[in-house]
Amino acid sequence: MSGSTPTSSGASVVLTTKGDIVGYDTARKRIGVGTNDQALIADSTDGNGIAWKDTAGLGTNTFTATQDMGGNNIDNIQNLIHDTSTTTTALDFSGDQLQTISISADTTFTTSNISIGKSKTIKIITDATLRTLTFPAWKFVGAKPTEQAGSKIGILTITSFGSTDSDIIAGYAVEE
Repeated sequence: MSGSTPTSSGASVVLTTKGDIVGYDTARKRIGVGTNDQALIADSTDGNGIAWKDTAGLGTNTFTATQDMGGNNIDNIQNLIHDTSTTTTALDFSGDQLQTISISADTTFTTSNISIGKSKTIKIITDATLRTLTFPAWKFVGAKPTEQAGSKIGILTITSFGSTDSDIIAGYAVEE
């Protein structure tokens, strides 16, 4: 056998040189064997104290809480699909990264829950009237906008490099 990787629930998985997977249930002192296309299910049994399920039937993973990668890279992502939501002028860094706002008045933006490494992209849609835009102490790359023409779509991207408004770098562009 080439090695052992501890897992939760007192079980371990050992890979053999032939590629089979051996599961050892420490509570029952029993061993079960599966193949490369199966996964150990620790809480059920197959008569030996170990249950196996074809990985084709496992479906996709769903995470319901924050996942801490411990400073490790996430590699080889084909597509990262973000949720999108509507927002108010109070941009909350704990909300969705992609947001849309429709404005029908002169607008002053504010921020909350600023945290290092977080960013937001906001699609700004104006009604048929030119609207004045006012921002906190963000630093803009390129020109800082003061208004957005009526019936236009603008994109505002903000990234936090600290915990205050002055640590936010912003970029803005509007359709022609």
